[in-house]
Amino acid sequence: FLGTSGIDPEKGPCTTELGEAGVKSAAVHNSRRAVLLADASKWGQMAPILYADWSDFDDVVTDHRPTRSEQRALSAHKVRIHLVRC
Repeated sequence: FLGTSGIDPEKGPCTTELGEAGVKSAAVHNSRRAVLLADASKWGQMAPILYADWSDFDDVVTDHRPTRSEQRALSAHKVRIHLVRC
């Protein structure tokens, strides 16, 4: 389970910290299942360092209802979306 500083809707989660990006990237790539936890404020908020691609994740848990283009990007990589209410 990983958090994020921001989300590039087409590419994936990003962060502002180089060290954090390295740790998160390693965690994603060494896991059997990767889950991104991201509240609605992270969507469309770009951060400079992409630490993983959508293809690296299995699931996204969020309170943000993805737009059609976001849904297409996630579906193209077989990422399941789990909507929660806050």
